[in-house]
Amino acid sequence: LIMDTPRCTGTMDPFALLNTWLENATTAHEEVFKDYRRGAESVHGPKVMCLSTCSKDDSKPSSRMVDLAGCNENGITFFTDPNSRKAKELADNPFASAVLYFPSLERQVRIEGKVQTLPQSDVDEYFRSLPRNIQLTLLMNKQGHRYTTYEDVVKEKKAVEEQYRDFSELPITPNLMGYLLVPSEFQFYQGNPDWLSDCAHYVKQKDGSWCRELVLC
Repeated sequence: LIMDTPRCTGTMDPFALLNTWLENATTAHEEVFKDYRRGAESVHGPKVMCLSTCSKDDSKPSSRMVDLAGCNENGITFFTDPNSRKAKELADNPFASAVLYFPSLERQVRIEGKVQTLPQSDVDEYFRSLPRNIQLTLLMNKQGHRYTTYEDVVKEKKAVEEQYRDFSELPITPNLMGYLLVPSEFQFYQGNPDWLSDCAHYVKQKDGSWCRELVLC
């Protein structure tokens, strides 16, 4: 399932190309999982990315999958627990890279840039947009909290559900922080059966414009 256009060479605006590829990937995802018994929405879609951060002291990178919460001309947003490893590494070294992979389209997007925190109002809005069941999970212990068994996790979730059973609106959790990855580089990769890949590298210039080069990947 490969969509012919637009390819990497379609635009000088990497954000426009990213949004188009996300739309293409969403359509492809829905097509691939249209007959899945739980529905396409029950399977993680294309707005999931591998986020890599790095500690400043030992320079050891760490990676994990996170939800891409938003994308506009300012950058891409994501949210996490402020007590998580990635949050601690970003506080120490505010740079990150992210990779989005769209296997059914043979496409990949790599993004690098500096990360800044989002205002609390954005965190509140994001929290309110989540299903109640996920909000309750976020009101549990901080990320990284140690448990003896998984049954202990389930017990705590039930305790939180009971605690807020009569709340029509849940309080904003303190266990959530928002980030904006401001890209300085993009790399768009379009695979081909003969490995003659279409790959474009965008680098942000001092005047805010983007320079695009076609590269061999």
